[in-house]
Amino acid sequence: MLLPPRGTSAVALSTIYAYMREGRFPEPIALSDRCVAWIESEIDAWIAERIAGRRSA
Repeated sequence: MLLPPRGTSAVALSTIYAYMREGRFPEPIALSDRCVAWIESEIDAWIAERIAGRRSA
C-alpha cells in the first residue's frame, strides 16, 4: 500500500525530506511529476526502528 507523506507519521514534511537527504527515511515512489507516496511497509519498518532504538537507550 502507498501512503501520502504524513499518512502515519506526525513528522513534518520538511523534516521527512531532510531525513531522506541524510539517508534516515525511506525514499518515496513517484506517482507522477508532482506526486509521490511511500510504501507502507517501509514506513512501518522505519517507525519500528525508532521504537526499538528508544527501548534500547
